[in-house]
Amino acid sequence: MTAQELYDKLRPLQESKGYFFTLATEICLEILGNMLKLKDRCGYLICPCRLSTCDREKDRDILC
Repeated sequence: MTAQELYDKLRPLQESKGYFFTLATEICLEILGNMLKLKDRCGYLICPCRLSTCDREKDRDILC
């Protein structure tokens, strides 16, 4: 999955709940790309601005 594909998948889900991606799409896609890299490494989506242990139970508070 690419960052653009993740963006396209998440956008309607979050907008229906009143949440919106930033209008700075380039920055948003960079963050989503970093989330996908972490998913490849650890197996689940993690906030890229936090350090991960790649232990799902320990990372519960930073899961996205």
